[in-house]
Amino acid sequence: MFLTLLNFINLNVKYINNTEDKKVHLNSKNLDLFFGKNNIFNYKNGFFFKNLLNNSSEIDDHFLYNSRYLINMLIYQIIIKKIESNFHFNSNEYLIKIKSNDFLNKNISFNYNQSYKIKFAFCILSKDKNNNLLYKNENLILIFTQTYLYSKQEWINNFIDYQINFNVTKNENINYFREIFEDSLTPENKYDYTLNNLENIRENLSIFLTNLYANNILNNKSYWLYNDYKIKANVEYYKYLGKIIGKNNFSEFLKEYLSLTFHFLDNPSIKVNINFIILVKLV
Repeated sequence: MFLTLLNFINLNVKYINNTEDKKVHLNSKNLDLFFGKNNIFNYKNGFFFKNLLNNSSEIDDHFLYNSRYLINMLIYQIIIKKIESNFHFNSNEYLIKIKSNDFLNKNISFNYNQSYKIKFAFCILSKDKNNNLLYKNENLILIFTQTYLYSKQEWINNFIDYQINFNVTKNENINYFREIFEDSLTPENKYDYTLNNLENIRENLSIFLTNLYANNILNNKSYWLYNDYKIKANVEYYKYLGKIIGKNNFSEFLKEYLSLTFHFLDNPSIKVNINFIILVKLV
């Protein structure tokens, strides 16, 4: 979900080269040099927009909000691959933020096989109590071209994969699915979440995920694009994997393994089956 740099190895007795040899330290000077030569990025592939002729009537604030979120995810993944390939970079020490600026408005959508210049800002901060700004660049461009239109089956396969793989922690393979379940767990029902495969807990988790991808509220818990592409989640099975204490001991989480199905609300036969691990937060 993107761009990778090839790792060339010359199996010569005297010379062995790999990408590690070419990596430099992550600092503002080296970032300036890198983005001085690499300020334009390209994406040509399938994506999640309908053809302009078919989606212009659906261009509203909701679509614009979530389109921007999807594009930001795309840019982030392109940039993080570049940073990891070119710099000595530890994701536990730094925080990367991406913000696209003016690529969408109510009069513009994306047409199939047409290129768009999307200006975006990039900044990197230290992961400490101060979150000190290490570097910022507001003059970067993504040349975006959607060269392939998904069928609905391809769309849901790729969309759910895109969502799930965006925020997976490398050390424990935990997925935050854009956000942690912030409203599911209370002191009263906490014990139930530690018991495997209870029907009421499966229902709670199913409702939470369905609300992310099928409700009609424009806020940070609504990520669907089109009325006929709303997605319902059904948790078939869950297993309690243990408890995790958050940073600074401020939060408590239960770690859950989920086996579930996502399908379109208007066509349950188009579906995808997924297994992943998620955290449920005690509120």
